[in-house]
Amino acid sequence: MKFARGLLIFSYGLFSIAAQTLLFREYVTTFEGNDISVGIFFGSWFLWVGLGAMLVRKAEALAEKLLGKIEYLFLAYLPAFVLQTILIIQARELAGIESYALWSIRDILLVSIIVNAPISLITGMLFPIACRWVGSGAIQQGGRLPVSHVYMIEAAGSFAGGIGVTILLSFGINPAKIFMLLAFILSSSVFLIQLAGIFVPDQRRTAGLAGRFIVCAFSFLVPLIVCLCLVRGFDESLMSRMRIIKWTKLLPKNALEGSFQTAQAEYLYGSYQGQWVVIREGSVAEALPDESAAGRVAAIALCQKPDAGNVLVIGSGLGLCRGLLQLPQIEKVTWTHCDSEYVQKVNEFIPSGLKITDERFEPLAADLRSLLATKQDMFDIVILNL
Repeated sequence: MKFARGLLIFSYGLFSIAAQTLLFREYVTTFEGNDISVGIFFGSWFLWVGLGAMLVRKAEALAEKLLGKIEYLFLAYLPAFVLQTILIIQARELAGIESYALWSIRDILLVSIIVNAPISLITGMLFPIACRWVGSGAIQQGGRLPVSHVYMIEAAGSFAGGIGVTILLSFGINPAKIFMLLAFILSSSVFLIQLAGIFVPDQRRTAGLAGRFIVCAFSFLVPLIVCLCLVRGFDESLMSRMRIIKWTKLLPKNALEGSFQTAQAEYLYGSYQGQWVVIREGSVAEALPDESAAGRVAAIALCQKPDAGNVLVIGSGLGLCRGLLQLPQIEKVTWTHCDSEYVQKVNEFIPSGLKITDERFEPLAADLRSLLATKQDMFDIVILNL
């Protein structure tokens, strides 16, 4: 029982931080990477954590009921994550803001408070209840304080969750699959607690042996269902549906051709009205060809340095690079992006007729700052096309 309790609290920390990471990625997409929204996300997140802790502290009757069914409160994380993901993805519809409109700070604040409630509220409620749970169980031995004990185990789980989700994202594992892995770990921990309760009865429970067997069997169904969903590839179907929802906020469904993922973001691409378009974080990151916009930016830059031969383009600039390479005076165009993996991958998906095959074009996936520090006179013009 002692091991099972510790594992469940560890899973609590692991799930809460990993879920926060996945939800934050979706949140940034919805709010188009708005810097102010980052602070609002974490502020509203901890607001609900505090309110959840206050709720169980003030409402003693509720706290006692939750203490007797704490395993189900852990399992409530799973539907809460699904609900919060849906709320974040549909935040614009919830606020009545069109996809082409800019968010105001007031709208960001109000919507963030609403969409961040489910996971954060449960997180805030769980910690004080888990401290009571540990304090009333066998873990409390040798005068150890349940609060510090829970905090240490939860912190270890949080560390593992943060590292784990980062590694999985860096290997291109989709968020739906990561969520299912987290759900499997958490629900398996709940099952182990119920299994241990058959052999080591908990004084908080009045059910007989038959009742404990039924509850244990029910708790086994959750990890079993999650495991079957993973094996059958349900995560891919779910991700496909989510991509369509995100794409159709800007462009028609039939224009979507596919997607690819980097550690930083997911990119959706397709063809629409003669252009090949890439969408990231709810806005267009690339459009080929884009002669009008590319020509305007190139003209502004060349007005300042008409004889430029070596050009560095930073940001979403493949269309700009194509335009610059049409000029005979250009000796070399170097292109880089804040997402180095995007530079490495995007050429695999560009239609053959739009790929840049000119030998003067050089995609740069390395760290630009270290390059510029050693070779400061490499370029005649640097264009920040962010």
